[in-house]
Amino acid sequence: MEIIFLICCVALLMVSLLVLLYRVAREDMHATFLESGGFKFVVKGGTLEKILDDVKGFYIDTETLELKPEAPRVSDEEKIPRRKRGLLERSMGILWVSWLWPIKRIHKFRVVADRAKTGENDLILRRQISFEVREETYLRARFVHPVLITDVELAKDKWKVDMVLKLDLSIFKPATVVFGYKGTVAVMEQIDAAVRAATIDFCNEEDMDYAKFLSEDKGANSKLARMILDLNKPKADTSPENNIAFKGVKDHFGVEIRAAWFEAADLSPEQHELDEAAKAVDKETLLANAKEQIARGEKAMAQALLEGRAEGLSAIVKKLKESGVNISDEQLGRIIFEEVRTGNLAGINSKLTTYVESGGYGVVPTIDINQKEENR
Repeated sequence: MEIIFLICCVALLMVSLLVLLYRVAREDMHATFLESGGFKFVVKGGTLEKILDDVKGFYIDTETLELKPEAPRVSDEEKIPRRKRGLLERSMGILWVSWLWPIKRIHKFRVVADRAKTGENDLILRRQISFEVREETYLRARFVHPVLITDVELAKDKWKVDMVLKLDLSIFKPATVVFGYKGTVAVMEQIDAAVRAATIDFCNEEDMDYAKFLSEDKGANSKLARMILDLNKPKADTSPENNIAFKGVKDHFGVEIRAAWFEAADLSPEQHELDEAAKAVDKETLLANAKEQIARGEKAMAQALLEGRAEGLSAIVKKLKESGVNISDEQLGRIIFEEVRTGNLAGINSKLTTYVESGGYGVVPTIDINQKEENR
């Protein structure tokens, strides 16, 4: 009976210890949990002691503190400089830190928590990205980072555009990011600045206008994407102020840009206003030109009608004279007047016809214009 009681007490104690261990691990005190795909850092008195890593297919080299891909061993005697996983981690996913908390503890650092907001395409891009700086104990090994670039002037037409680019970033020197730059805030700021400079160079091409900008490939294989990927490589700075070789984003910050692409692009808000104003001016100009063309058309039509009437009247006079009819000027005038009134020359919509009909004499020609001179 005593043995059973002892076993129950031991079991209860073990359960209590596990519950306690779970709670302290949740609080990153004597132990911790490590989410797959990232890192945590154990410090002793503020100095880095070791990196806890869990990245599939990769491991942290304990000598260089760099993330390296897994590789098959050449021989069983070959030793890979990597941390050993304890029993708690293998069985329960709990990583033991130390009894000496808080002297030895999980390190906290500042990170940029940013994300692109979802919305309609015509929303102002400045409202499509939210930025937040907060303290964390966990650093992701790979993540997507949005970059907002505003008021970039296109070389040819001087229009300004805003755009959101997405960067696929991979951290392979986590100690450099967290301890060299005190977190991701400064690193992201400098990477954003480098990406903005590359984007400005892209938009400063001589033939770049808004139409060409819209037609450009916006995917991961675009020209701008290749220019951004080139930021990983070392580049010599030959400026007089600084001739030190620029290491490139990869070696300088320990962060590699794996891919880049356009997420959204639009005219800058100020350019939108100028564009709307230009459209209004163009509309007024088109309306004015249309009115001018209509006026010219009406004038030409009126002139053509008048010329037609004149030619028609001349033909009547000529025919009467050629027929040899002896007719007075008064009779000739009445015949022409009647021709105009009945619309044979002016037409039913003519102002002249309307005027004549309102004051016409109702004269009907009484002379046969085919009468020969001998019948007079």
